[in-house]
Amino acid sequence: MLRITFQEGPEGTQVKLEGKLSGPWVGELERSWSERLQSDSDRVTVDLSYVTYIDPEGKKLLARMKQKGVFLQGTHLMTRYIIDEITRAGANSGRNGG
Repeated sequence: MLRITFQEGPEGTQVKLEGKLSGPWVGELERSWSERLQSDSDRVTVDLSYVTYIDPEGKKLLARMKQKGVFLQGTHLMTRYIIDEITRAGANSGRNGG
């Protein structure tokens, strides 16, 4: 199960995720993100601090979100590792032409 909470603030929108980003919840996050966050002008931060598991499809979605300008943050070792992995992959794809 995944709980998705949107919070609007002066610094943009924060999306807080709690639970597992896997299976059908990946599609639910993608749907919620595309429905709620139509404007590219807002800064969007996805807080992964309370995520306990991310499957490969969840990683792909987070990578696509990051490519669209979403800022990913996490406090646990697993989420920080995944964020670093996504960041490195994005930097490498930019250097290699995509």
